[in-house]
Amino acid sequence: MFTHSIDISTHRRKIMRHAEHTIQELILDQIPEFVFIVSDNYTFHFANRTFETIFGSVNSSIPCYSMLRGTTEPCKICPAKDVISKEEGQVWVWEDNHRGKIYEMHGYPFQSRKEPLAALGIGIDITQKREQSKIDKTADQPEITRICCYCKGIHNTEQRQWQTVEEYFSAKDNLQFSHGICPDCMAVNFPEIK
Repeated sequence: MFTHSIDISTHRRKIMRHAEHTIQELILDQIPEFVFIVSDNYTFHFANRTFETIFGSVNSSIPCYSMLRGTTEPCKICPAKDVISKEEGQVWVWEDNHRGKIYEMHGYPFQSRKEPLAALGIGIDITQKREQSKIDKTADQPEITRICCYCKGIHNTEQRQWQTVEEYFSAKDNLQFSHGICPDCMAVNFPEIK
């Protein structure tokens, strides 16, 4: 009878561990960032739904560099291997030229009960953030327009030609010009009129 109760508690612990594992996978499948676990021999042990949507289903016979970058050789500097060898978290930016995306990557040492130390990776798509940052930077920079120091013509870089001030601004901002005389020019050219 005592042996039977040990078997039941062992069985109950196995069921609880399986339930915990299933709950963890369900939670990881709900987040929009991709999550994976990769070993130092470049094989995947886990990938969430977002990862598989972007990169395809994980197959332990396909190395990470082949799946993520479409190459036959590992990265010269592998951040995941660094996470494992140094046993410390790292953050880096990965430009996925294969898919035209930019990811902020977070890697952490990870060890399950039965497996050797691996790297837990989280990838956050920052492509739009980077593109917006580039737009913001260019918007903050003043546009430099060349103007002739003799005739005051303006070089239109879009049309690659020189234009009068009136032509340039009329085309650029849909402005129309009318002539007038500023007070300083009035005083110099027509001093008798006040």
